Amino acid sequence: MENALLSTFLPGLLYTVLFFALSFVSVLFVKLCVYYIRTAPKTKSSAAEKTAAAPKQDIASEEKSPAAAPAKKPMRIRRRVHNIEIRPDEINRIYVAEHR
Repeated sequence: MENALLSTFLPGLLYTVLFFALSFVSVLFVKLCVYYIRTAPKTKSSAAEKTAAAPKQDIASEEKSPAAAPAKKPMRIRRRVHNIEIRPDEINRIYVAEHR
């Protein structure tokens, strides 16, 4: 009986460890592929073809259009407030926002 238990336990344990390693490696591979797809630089071949085929007047108008776009403001870093001072003679209602 002990021999039969050992003969099934050891291969089962080995297959479980191998299946875990295979799953771990495959998940890492998929995450790496998604990371490289998202961070891949955009190809400029279509933009280069447009500028090569376009006349000189179109190039001048294309140079002005990106400058006209408004620049994005950087996001402010919010500071945590630990103390709040409330003056009851100036404030008559207090609204509490739900924490997300």
